[in-house]
Amino acid sequence: MTKVKLKDATKELLSKAMQVQRIAADSKRQAEGLVKDLRAAENAFIAQREEQAAQLKRAEQQRMMSAHTTAYVALDEDEKAEIARAQAQEEERRKAAEAKAAEEQKAAQQAKAAEKVKTATPVQPVPEVKAAEKTEKVEKPAAEAPADTARPV
Repeated sequence: MTKVKLKDATKELLSKAMQVQRIAADSKRQAEGLVKDLRAAENAFIAQREEQAAQLKRAEQQRMMSAHTTAYVALDEDEKAEIARAQAQEEERRKAAEAKAAEEQKAAQQAKAAEKVKTATPVQPVPEVKAAEKTEKVEKPAAEAPADTARPV
């Protein structure tokens, strides 16, 4: 009987060991699946962090390029004042030139008008007609007046 008990005990031990081994294998597969998911999440997190860092770096570079370009393009206050002064002087010159041109044109028109007055034929005085002569008009009789010719319609 002891041999039978020993065989039964061995069988039972073997079956329990196999069951533990299956449980361990299942646990190992689950753990490997979890590790794989964690690595994927970690890689996604790292990629996201790198993307944010790259975006911040691009923004900083863009700001630096903008500042760098502005340093070469932007005018100092002295340069702005000088440009404003030059524009004001140019505006004054333009207005003076327009005024001078208008004055010359006006003078030319006055000279032309004076020339016309000099070259115009002098106006001869109109002899006064006496009132009696005005009322005395000779009217032609109707017979002497040319007759209207009838036109065919």
